[in-house]
Amino acid sequence: MILKGYLFSLAYGIFCIALSGLFYKLGVKTTYTRKITHILIGFEWVILYHYFATTIHFTTICFIFLSILLISYICNMFPQLSSQKENAPGTIYYGIAMSIMGIAILFVPEMILPFGIGVFCTSFGDGFAGVFGNIKKYNFYVFENKTFFGSSACFVFCLLSATAISHVYELNLAIHSILFISVFATELELVSKKGIDNILVTVGISTLTYFLSYHSERTLNYIVPILLTVPIVILIKKKRALNNRGIIVALILNALATIAFGNKGFIVLISFFIGSIIADKVKKSKTKVPSETRNAIQVVSNGSVSGLAAFLYILYPRKIFVLLFISALAEALSDTVASGMGAISQKSYDPFKRKYVERGMSGGMSIIGTISSFLASLLISTLSFLFIELTVIDAIIIAFSGFAGAIFDSWLGSCAQIKYICRKCNCVVEEKNHCEEACDKKSGFAWIDNNIVNLLSTVFSGILTIIVFVL
Repeated sequence: MILKGYLFSLAYGIFCIALSGLFYKLGVKTTYTRKITHILIGFEWVILYHYFATTIHFTTICFIFLSILLISYICNMFPQLSSQKENAPGTIYYGIAMSIMGIAILFVPEMILPFGIGVFCTSFGDGFAGVFGNIKKYNFYVFENKTFFGSSACFVFCLLSATAISHVYELNLAIHSILFISVFATELELVSKKGIDNILVTVGISTLTYFLSYHSERTLNYIVPILLTVPIVILIKKKRALNNRGIIVALILNALATIAFGNKGFIVLISFFIGSIIADKVKKSKTKVPSETRNAIQVVSNGSVSGLAAFLYILYPRKIFVLLFISALAEALSDTVASGMGAISQKSYDPFKRKYVERGMSGGMSIIGTISSFLASLLISTLSFLFIELTVIDAIIIAFSGFAGAIFDSWLGSCAQIKYICRKCNCVVEEKNHCEEACDKKSGFAWIDNNIVNLLSTVFSGILTIIVFVL
């Protein structure tokens, strides 16, 4: 039985490669010949499962094929598997993904059927995405080089694959679970580059399916961030709200909030990100200044306190860390919205120095900006009240501490933040260089820039929340 399994599985793999080679000899483009192998090779899982189940032999075959694909890639043995006349590593990534999951089933045998869904979502979903994605007429790009027809085909074939495997092998996945799997597979395929989707889709879908199958109730508590993180990252990249390092830091904060508070924490955190993008867009439309692409340091200065609160909650689940998490986000959004909506006003007034200042200058406040600032803090506290089940008193504390933090931000910006005078235009600015020349210091402390002000303001808001809550 074992020998028969080895012979049959190896023979089928050779057949898939030989068939794509035949089409290549007949003049079919490599764009399609590699997809022939990509789609057909998924049935290898059926053979391996039938003969070997969760034994070491299953894993051994995966490593044999990985070795063959690696040698083929190095020596360019199978041109029909290359992409756009280049020796592409996508097939190797598929072998790596199969090997990873082959090892996983040795330790978690229950992953064998979810692994099957992961394999077929990669073979059929990703495979047919490449085929339909090349249709030119009525097609359009969704994200970078991924098209609407390609993503639609990926979703449909993942849906069919997950439904078929669940039914045939009696995995009995709920309809909503199958939809979640199909959406997530499509998202992973959408954002993957250079064949890396062969790993992400296979491993990601196998893992998600396992948790939906055997830990459904707990998994559903995290399903919102699982499904929405990718589209939000796409939105952030399109709007250029964050650079790549900023996105990485934001994803870390997202992971901490999700692990700590599940769907509810994610909703509150994403409300902050979306609110910040909207405020920045308003500021751009009124000042005609290009929207700022925030970096990792700016993300840390606004989100480190909430990230720390989430981390502490994971270690010690206490209500005080929930309030700290929310109040820090309330302050960060309150300050961001004050800056964005304040751009509507022509002038800003610095109440701490009792004089009018240029619009956008730190320390300046306006009626529109101040009201919007309080409403932003109130929005975060209200969402937290609705989703995280706080008391009315908790929500009121957070709303006012977030707003107080924004006022504290203005005070720091006015009295402590470093400011310079431009040598050319004689303007007061917050940058060291202006008009392509170094500026002279006017006031403030050299180590307190806008990022430090933002960090200290979130700390102030958090401390104020803790003090009021304790009292």
